[in-house]
Amino acid sequence: MSSTWTLKEKSQGELVVTVEGEKWQKAQKKAYDKVAKNAKIDGFRQGKVPAALLKKYISEEQVRLEAVDMIANEVLQAGYEEHNIQPITRPELDLPAISAESVTLKFTITVSPEVTLGEYKGLEMAKIDTEVTEEEFNNEMNRILANYAEVVTKEAENEEEPVKVAKGDIAVINFEGFLAETDEAFEGGKGENYPLEIGSGSFIPGFEDQLVGVKLGSRKKVKVTFPEDYGAAELAGKAVYFKCKVNEIKVKKLPELDEELVKELNVPNVTTAEEFTAFIKNRMETTKKKNAYAKAFDEVLEKIVNASSVEIPDVMIEEETDNLMMEFSQRLQNAGYTVEDFATASGKSNEDIRKEMAEDAVGRVKTRLVLEAIAKAEGIKVTPQEIEEEVKSLAKRHNMTEEKVRQLARLDLIAYDVALRKATDFIRESCK
Repeated sequence: MSSTWTLKEKSQGELVVTVEGEKWQKAQKKAYDKVAKNAKIDGFRQGKVPAALLKKYISEEQVRLEAVDMIANEVLQAGYEEHNIQPITRPELDLPAISAESVTLKFTITVSPEVTLGEYKGLEMAKIDTEVTEEEFNNEMNRILANYAEVVTKEAENEEEPVKVAKGDIAVINFEGFLAETDEAFEGGKGENYPLEIGSGSFIPGFEDQLVGVKLGSRKKVKVTFPEDYGAAELAGKAVYFKCKVNEIKVKKLPELDEELVKELNVPNVTTAEEFTAFIKNRMETTKKKNAYAKAFDEVLEKIVNASSVEIPDVMIEEETDNLMMEFSQRLQNAGYTVEDFATASGKSNEDIRKEMAEDAVGRVKTRLVLEAIAKAEGIKVTPQEIEEEVKSLAKRHNMTEEKVRQLARLDLIAYDVALRKATDFIRESCK
């Protein structure tokens, strides 16, 4: 038996194995005996057909193909060992030549691709300003207090100035929508005494802005165009106008931050307004630093991935796209929707969605391959203790027993994930 291994494009190669001589003769003899034993011929019990008669019913091609089936896995495994092949998918088998004297098996095999790494050690991480500004702090405090705000009727600042709609106000309006082209009212475009918070973005883009400055009791013709991806196909991209009347204008009156409200906010070990203010500012600073660090590191990792080169096999992109589609479908299901619902609402086909997912899949696969190559280059190993710690972590995170985790998750895949995380930590620790 002899074999050759040729690596071609996109990490796909050909393992060609020729089996001849005694090994091939024995395989054909064994195959003939198996076919003969299972032969069914009218008038004879299975396995009791005379040899002379069997030769008329059993073709040489049938025996040789059965012999190939019997030896294919054995010669494949031998080829893996001889050429140190590590497949990532099930190989495809072809038979370029087959005869009584010999057989040639050609396996098309996809292997893990080779990665050429760029610079990945000692890179500079961007320094991002993480100071919480006074405006950011005030906005956060107002957001928190708004949950406890009282909605009151807006009053004029003086007798000479009429009450007008301003950004942040709640305009209670009547409205009715019409198609600009035909002046016909459209279904679902009418409402009465609807409380619309100006600036919330809950209506069609441009609608709320046109109500700013409208006087209490006044009417306004609002002209807008529905987005191209609007959920109702009959309105998508259509120019329309709304006849609106402002019935009331209300504002949110924020409460004072006193000890009574602090108690209602129920923050552990916080009892005064000063303590609550300090707590919020510290939380904002911590979050901003964490997000800034994550963003800066993501930029470093992106540079490393872009500086590395690798030919990604199509099958790896397909598998990752399948994973992304499953994750997307699960998120939609958790929200009570399906991929078909999303496709209808967005005006995209399943093929469009999958194409977008495939673009993300390329980045995810390449990042994983680069981290894998860094782990290999740096001799990063995963100890049994680290695997056990990860099993415990997964069990706690998913509220299941450690034994259940071992049943559901392969330990080699857990070790792989840990190795990639250690490679990520290595990059992070080497950053300037």
